[in-house]
Amino acid sequence: MFLARLVLIALCLEGAAFAEDPPTYAGDDGTRYGRAHVVVQPEYPQAALRERKSGAIAVTGVVDARGEMESPALAPEDSGSQAFVEPLRKALRFWSFYTPVERDCMPSSRPIKVRVEFKADDGSPHVFLVYAASDSLPYDDWPAIKPIETPRLRYTRAMLAQGSEALVYARVVVNAEGGVNEVATRTYPKHGDASGLEPFAREVRDGLGRLRFAPDSTHSTRYVCYTVEFNLRD
Repeated sequence: MFLARLVLIALCLEGAAFAEDPPTYAGDDGTRYGRAHVVVQPEYPQAALRERKSGAIAVTGVVDARGEMESPALAPEDSGSQAFVEPLRKALRFWSFYTPVERDCMPSSRPIKVRVEFKADDGSPHVFLVYAASDSLPYDDWPAIKPIETPRLRYTRAMLAQGSEALVYARVVVNAEGGVNEVATRTYPKHGDASGLEPFAREVRDGLGRLRFAPDSTHSTRYVCYTVEFNLRD
């Protein structure tokens, strides 16, 4: 039986502006929204490597639900960095990012920014990613919360029959006793079109509806954001 891979994602509030809103949490404290988790090394230009030239490119773009950056804009830091633009543009096609989400736990349409530095001071190519703090997103690091009871999500027969893979974004509404009041979902195909994805959403709603968390008498409502990834292959 194929198991759905759970990537637990969450948010937390910062600042007095959201003081009255229910707190939102992450299930995976290792996830960093907008950070790249699959990076293909760009080719270092041979002339720049021989001359031990360095450079930096600012990359800005919206990360979609699949973790791909749409139409990235590449801005060289100076004229000497122009040589690194095209190698980086080619490599970016194969990068994958943690999709930023809003407080409703759904994919954000706001752009993220990453600075890519190229250095060859020692004669060897090195590429570094530097993430700038951005006021365009309402979070950076969000605290995690772990359930005390976790369901196992599976491919149903209907899902296996159609041979689809999917990503389901979910917001779980947790009450003060630690039970789940509601699960809201939005589903995206990993490949192909978006038809026939309701069985994935239903499995997530049914499964995450059985989560149990520790009671919290200080909050009548809490939100927990999840991304559930259904893969037929590891």
